[in-house]
Amino acid sequence: DYEDIYIVRTDSDGDSLWTSTIGGYYSDEGWDVKQTEDKGFIITGTTVESGDDKVLLLKTDSLGDSLWAKDFGAGRGYSLDFTYDGGYIIVGYREVSGYDDIYLIKTDSSGDLMWSGTFGGAQNDRGYSVQQTADSGYVIAGQTNSSGAGNDDCYIVKVAKDGDFLWSKTVGGDLNDNGWSVKTTNDGYIIAGTAYSFGGGSDADVYLVKLSPQSGIEGKRRTEALKISCVAPNPSANTIILEYKLPEKTNVEITVYNMLGQEIEELYSGNGPAGVHTIKWDCKKDTGKKLPSGIYFVEIKAGMDKAVEKLMLLR
Repeated sequence: DYEDIYIVRTDSDGDSLWTSTIGGYYSDEGWDVKQTEDKGFIITGTTVESGDDKVLLLKTDSLGDSLWAKDFGAGRGYSLDFTYDGGYIIVGYREVSGYDDIYLIKTDSSGDLMWSGTFGGAQNDRGYSVQQTADSGYVIAGQTNSSGAGNDDCYIVKVAKDGDFLWSKTVGGDLNDNGWSVKTTNDGYIIAGTAYSFGGGSDADVYLVKLSPQSGIEGKRRTEALKISCVAPNPSANTIILEYKLPEKTNVEITVYNMLGQEIEELYSGNGPAGVHTIKWDCKKDTGKKLPSGIYFVEIKAGMDKAVEKLMLLR
């Protein structure tokens, strides 16, 4: 048996008006829903295709009938928000190099990908809630095992409008603590989650965290951030030129993945000085075999920062 997305519409008293079930051959999960201006609904979650989890964005009409669905490669979607330009922002996580990283996805109003990025450290980092902020950037709440007091800690990440990392904050104790929801306030952010490190017993307690607008860990905020400034031509049939900017001297890894999150080729691994760099890729595997047409992702890791850009090959 496989799961399907289950939508329930109620009146103001909580009485059911209608229900809708949407799903494919494998499991589909809905984790967050919002009503759109046309009285329909937008949902994010996870869809499974050939045994692999993929981030899902689903649009329905006012009665819960599916209008369109988009997926964004390997990962899981947990939260979405409307953006000021009429599109959507989605957060969840995806596996990168054996560990989960926060996965942030920006789409237009039709659900087409505009950009995406991953954020994380040496171990698991997951995003469970996202909201656009007054400066057109985004604030994310989730959990991290890469830094903090031990085990999982509540993790808050602030990014710019174009997805550039700005700062992060880790709060929690020596047991497992998570951030499940984040909202902006007039004077900062409020995060709700669960905590095992604090409270009166051995079970989890409600965890409420209030942050000021500038709460980042010292040393993690930069006036500049790692950025992929150019991928051309895109789409491409043969060779792609990748241009990226490093804010400081650091170790750099550049890797190409397919839509399933599987590594295709490591383009570069080594130290890079601050400044603009270019690299040429012949769109082949390391065996010299040409890659088939399709969508790929190039990921740049520079220290603790990451940037991801979508590539399209048309043979």
